[in-house]
Parts: sequence; C-alpha cells; structure tokens
Amino acid sequence: MPPSRVGGVDEPCALAADKGYHSRKQLKALEGGVWKTGIAEPEPANGYLRWHGDEAARKAVYANRTRLKSGIGRETMRRRGEMVERSFAHILDRERPTRNSDSAIQNGPTTNCSTS
Repeated sequence: MPPSRVGGVDEPCALAADKGYHSRKQLKALEGGVWKTGIAEPEPANGYLRWHGDEAARKAVYANRTRLKSGIGRETMRRRGEMVERSFAHILDRERPTRNSDSAIQNGPTTNCSTS
C-alpha cells in the first residue's frame, strides 16, 4: 500500500514483514521515510550483534525493534500472520505434495553411508 498524502504531508504507513526480509541495509534505507517498519528480527548467529561502527544501522535496527515490541507493532504482526500465514496453510493443505516428497516416497529412505 503506497503512503498517503494529507494536505501535502506524507503520513507514516506501517510496513510489516517476516524475518526473511530483515537486513541492516533495508532498514537503513527505510529509516526516516514515510514507512514505519515492523520487520521481524531473526536470532543473531552467535547470540549478539556486532555493529563495527555502523551507527546508522544500529539506530535503524533498534528503532525497528522498539516498534515491534509496542502494542501497535504486535497488533500489526498479528494481522500480518492472520492474512499471510492462513493463505500459505490453505495452499499447503490443498495442493498435492511437492516433487521432492514424491520422489522420496518412490525411492525410499536414503543414507549417506557407503557399504564396501
């Protein structure tokens, strides 16, 4: 949904996404604009984040995290889950299994052991 303009001034719009879209580069690009991000944050690989002097990225990530933990952010993510996840669940329930699972059924279990 594009941002709306009221009286020549841009109103902030909420942008909700799952953790696959979370990156420092994207958050820095969206920070300060009309989009107020609510992008779920994945767990860091080693349990904490290293900024290496990138103060703009740190500020953008922390602002996104603050918005996510607010009441409005939680409601936005709940609504995103209701709309998006339900449609995926319907597809997975109604569609036939993927080609990979068909071949696994036909070929049987595989092992990585070699017998000589």
